[in-house]
Amino acid sequence: ELHIWQKKVFHVFLSMDSHKEVKTKELLSFLHENEKTVVVPKIDSQGNELMNCRFLPSTDLVENDWGIPEPEFCRVVHPHKIEVVFIPLLISDKKGNRIGYGKGFYDKLLSNCTPETVKIGLNFFSPIQEIKEIETTDVPLDFLVTPHEIFSY
Repeated sequence: ELHIWQKKVFHVFLSMDSHKEVKTKELLSFLHENEKTVVVPKIDSQGNELMNCRFLPSTDLVENDWGIPEPEFCRVVHPHKIEVVFIPLLISDKKGNRIGYGKGFYDKLLSNCTPETVKIGLNFFSPIQEIKEIETTDVPLDFLVTPHEIFSY
């Protein structure tokens, strides 16, 4: 139902088996089948930022120290080329603010994307009324997709 499928470059997180996250395997397959460029995150060697790695169905994955699957080798894609970012999160509010896993990786990534980049949270839960712990560096969502509804901000 989202009007994003004409876009060409999509950043998709790789689901962690140890967390109860939305599984992205079918989304990745759908994007590849529709000849989209798929980018997945890999934490840089200093552990400070996400690198955007080109992802093909044949890409070898390894788990990092946090149990997150990542490409073994990374062909970096600049954030300005990314048109849609699917974001993992714990919860969001009715203004599109979100709480993730605490390191600010996605806020840093999104601040380096273009203003036109579409930011989509994937979650099992509807938004709560308000998240009060908002930082000036937090980047809100444009949409939240849950199993039952799509929220637009």
